[in-house]
Amino acid sequence: MGQFMDKFKKLALSTLLLASTPFAAATAFLGSDFYVNPYVAAEAGWRHSPWESAFGERHFKEQHTNLNFILGAQFHDYFAVEGGFQTTDQRQKQSFYFGAQNVTEEPVLGFLNGAGNEASSLHMAQSKIDGWHLNLVGLLPVLPKTTLFASVGVAWMKFHVNTVPVYDHNVLTTANPVSQWNSSRDAVLRLGIGVKQMITENFGSRLFLNWENTSLEGRIPGTGVVNPPTLDSEFYTAKSKNSYVVGLGFYYQFCPSKG
Repeated sequence: MGQFMDKFKKLALSTLLLASTPFAAATAFLGSDFYVNPYVAAEAGWRHSPWESAFGERHFKEQHTNLNFILGAQFHDYFAVEGGFQTTDQRQKQSFYFGAQNVTEEPVLGFLNGAGNEASSLHMAQSKIDGWHLNLVGLLPVLPKTTLFASVGVAWMKFHVNTVPVYDHNVLTTANPVSQWNSSRDAVLRLGIGVKQMITENFGSRLFLNWENTSLEGRIPGTGVVNPPTLDSEFYTAKSKNSYVVGLGFYYQFCPSKG
């Protein structure tokens, strides 16, 4: 029984040492000054989300107002974690496409009539983007109240788009049903840089630039009915390129700043 207990103690001690190694390494690198300082933030910015040629480039707006709401916590002078939800306004755009009677015949969201007799048409389209995100944030204090930061994370973005032909074959067609569809909410890479400045002990502002790999969304097939009614709306597709957002935010941390 005594030998068994000795072996058990050695195994338990080895397991404890093995489990504590990553924490010990992190402590050695960052120091032992860990704490929890939760904060909330709100950001407003300008989003540039371009589209692929013939798959939305002329059809949808590329610029949006972007709002971002964040809940985070700083655990060290050099490290924080934050997550949040961002959304844009819904933007509307009109696009005119020349039909087959013109040498500059253009596809409407990737679609050209197979018979080659697509009529010139005017389309009304709307687009909106939203998504959740989770980020690891590295911090570098450069002045008592000024800190540079960089983040890496993941965002689950979703594109909401719709379109309707309002003028076709020289006839108003406002009675046509709207084709509307959403992308899947796929995970994409999200990177960011910025600088934040404490204004009071608890309140501060920050400038930021974020980049999102939204081109991974792939082509977004349409759903619903399109004009003419005999065509399947899956002919209407859209494809986003990568996006970036630049703007200004304000944050409130629940524990006073150490600076």
